[in-house]
Amino acid sequence: MLRCMALAAVLSVATACSSDSSAGPSSGLAYVRVINATFLDSSATTPPAPYRGVPIDVLIDSAAGSPSFLNVAANSVSDLSDGTGPAPGRLNAGYHAVPAGVHSFVARVSGLTPEGPSFFTTDAGTQYLPKQYLTGNTYYTFLIAGKAKPQATGVLPTPVLNAPTDFGYDFPLLIDDPFTPPAVGDVLQARFHVINAVPFSATDGTGTGVFIFVTRTPSLVGIQYLGYADYRYASQYINLTGGTVYVSIANSDGSVIYTQQQITFGAGEVRTLVFQSNRQSVPLTGYDPGASSADFTLSNIKDNQY
Repeated sequence: MLRCMALAAVLSVATACSSDSSAGPSSGLAYVRVINATFLDSSATTPPAPYRGVPIDVLIDSAAGSPSFLNVAANSVSDLSDGTGPAPGRLNAGYHAVPAGVHSFVARVSGLTPEGPSFFTTDAGTQYLPKQYLTGNTYYTFLIAGKAKPQATGVLPTPVLNAPTDFGYDFPLLIDDPFTPPAVGDVLQARFHVINAVPFSATDGTGTGVFIFVTRTPSLVGIQYLGYADYRYASQYINLTGGTVYVSIANSDGSVIYTQQQITFGAGEVRTLVFQSNRQSVPLTGYDPGASSADFTLSNIKDNQY
């Protein structure tokens, strides 16, 4: 859910939420993409690093083909090599067009024989099939972040269901806003938001909220953060004058920087930055988040251009 927050201006950066429905495609279509931040407990076979990123399938209406997402790679965003389709899909933003209306969703580890259970589990310990109304002319990011239980192989093994907390209680569908940035002095600003898709920013894999800093130099000394992204959620959109800046993801006072990336924002651009783990396997014991900026990364996605 988009939130507007009043934050102090830094480097002529202002925050706002905007929407221009006239800029989008037909109201008969919604657009969905997938972020995969799923880690599998494979400690029985790969000690001493018990968790590793794994590919997943996300089925829409249980379809084995489009618009479902099959074999989304570990620690990745879906279909960024696909430059076809209506804006912003043609900008490699990873969206699939889906008819507006009610749809069901399944998310599970790819490549299991037989197919593994969905990640969506009730408090009673049973699987359920969540359904969501997708509004036309609306862009969604389906964020699958958490720890999947390992499954036995063989003939019709009993599936090992995830706990409800493994992938969160909230339905993980975020609303994107890839529409026109505001103008300052007749020049369009750039705008971006950050999606927090890192389970292992906390040692137990339950994630933690992160703060977003935008600076002209690598230093964060004395600089106030401009946004906040809770685990499995997105920050509000941040508007800024086009140019090259450092975007840092850190704790609240900037004393621990998880990752920092120099990014050039062009006038009229809308971008999504996905905070992800660089590691394909993360030992939980003694893991020190932020000890090295190489542990994390920001995937930089251009959602639209005006």
